[in-house]
Amino acid sequence: MNFKKLRFTTFLVLGLGSVIAFKTADNHFEISKNLEIFSSVYREVNTHYVDELKPGELMRTGVNAMLGSLDPYTNFYSEAQAEDALMRHEGEYGGIGINVRKEGEYVIITSVAKEEPAAKEDLRIGDIFLNINGTSMKGVTLDGIGLQLKGGVGSQLNIEIERPGVGKISKTVLRGKIKVSNVPYYGMVNEEIGYIKLNQFMAESSAEVIKAFNELKKNPKLKGLILDLRNNGGGYLHEAVNIVNIFVPQNELVVTTRGRRKQMYHEYSTRMMPLDTEIPLTVLINQNSASASEIVSGGLQDLDRAVIVGVNSFGKGLVQNTKPTKYRTQVKITTAKYYTPSGRCIQLKDYSARKKDGSAGVVADSLRSSFRTKNGRVVKDGGGVLPDVIVGIEQPSDFVKQLIKKQLFFNFANLYRNSKEKIASPKDFSLTELELQDFLLFIKESGFLYESKTLDVLKSLKESGKEERIFLRVKSEVELLEKKLLMDVSDLFKDYKEEVKEQLEKEITNRYYFSDALFEGSFEKDMDIQKSIEIINSEELQINLLNRL
Repeated sequence: MNFKKLRFTTFLVLGLGSVIAFKTADNHFEISKNLEIFSSVYREVNTHYVDELKPGELMRTGVNAMLGSLDPYTNFYSEAQAEDALMRHEGEYGGIGINVRKEGEYVIITSVAKEEPAAKEDLRIGDIFLNINGTSMKGVTLDGIGLQLKGGVGSQLNIEIERPGVGKISKTVLRGKIKVSNVPYYGMVNEEIGYIKLNQFMAESSAEVIKAFNELKKNPKLKGLILDLRNNGGGYLHEAVNIVNIFVPQNELVVTTRGRRKQMYHEYSTRMMPLDTEIPLTVLINQNSASASEIVSGGLQDLDRAVIVGVNSFGKGLVQNTKPTKYRTQVKITTAKYYTPSGRCIQLKDYSARKKDGSAGVVADSLRSSFRTKNGRVVKDGGGVLPDVIVGIEQPSDFVKQLIKKQLFFNFANLYRNSKEKIASPKDFSLTELELQDFLLFIKESGFLYESKTLDVLKSLKESGKEERIFLRVKSEVELLEKKLLMDVSDLFKDYKEEVKEQLEKEITNRYYFSDALFEGSFEKDMDIQKSIEIINSEELQINLLNRL
């Protein structure tokens, strides 16, 4: 035996242990030192600051600033926020099933959940809360009205509302057990292709998707499925794994997590028998599909099980865990990064290397590494999930955006609903020419003025050039152009009539058929869905997309 080598190895191990021990001690000293500095700064400020301090607010500002220097997902929750977060994650609370917003001095209903207490008692979108259980709602905050509406299941609410076009109405509503659905809609886009919309990955989301899929499979003509993850910001990692498991075999690796601590290394594989490993599947994503949505879309892409359709996803490859802190508060901490089956991390922003302005940089295209799917297709890390088929985002025109911003679609739809009891189904409903002209009159009577960006630039040019002699030479031409840009609302309405009609029909059908209308009425005009139908109907296209090298 080489005793010199053994002594050297022992010395090296002891030496490394000493380095680690010194490093740990240094960290503990730095933490203790800076906690003492923080405490002493607060004592001096509390003693000498000119105005009275609010300790809770001041400390919360400090905590938020500290965590904000890490990433946007590491957050502190007060006791009330922790309870609210738990309610959202568990997906249940005692209430009446509505969403609201503040409008002036009052709170107005913006959505009503189908078959929940508010819908059963015919509370409608656009209703304004005047009084709840004898308490005036004038000036109440959104948090304040939330406290009024939430409570014990079965308890009674006496509500007075103002209904547009009708007047004051009194309602008695019993609070119910409100379950926030992860799957707000599922159905058939045509006779042969099913559709499931998944809004979030909270408790029981995989069970809801399984239930929806089983219902769709009762249709003997079903030959394909569209899973819609657009605008789904994520949720529980294990629910994402379970949803992938619906479509891929047992014991298939779906995602791996790796963190600074060894304990954060985990491999998550499918544990159950799948429901269907053969049905043609497309997954829809967009720029707001994040986290668990990217685990599902990235996993199914890496396993060549689904064709991903849409635009590049958000790029959140970070995992958070919630830890309890003192006085029933909590802190949510980013503890790991996750990696799809091919080994890629789709995290877009690097929060450990911030720019001078404090913003996080993104991974440069030249630094992104290539990985291979199960069939050998090339996929890349560091930039979200890139769809197999990219479909552009159809943005509303500036004219329609401004009508939406001024709540003109919203307000007209409320009046329409309160003047007509029934309309055709979302797929069949169509506004008449006379009804469209009523909306045009409504726009004009509201005093709406179209704020043209080009006109704003022209006005700025006139203002900045009025002192310059050279501007006087072209002043008449500029003023003529200005007159041409001052388009009458009737002209704009004519130019964007079809888009206005589509948006208004969507708002109106939502008043009668709840959120179902938002889906059923848009299938034919949704480019992602139409592309998915084309893919599912073509076996050759599926093979080419999923086997491309």
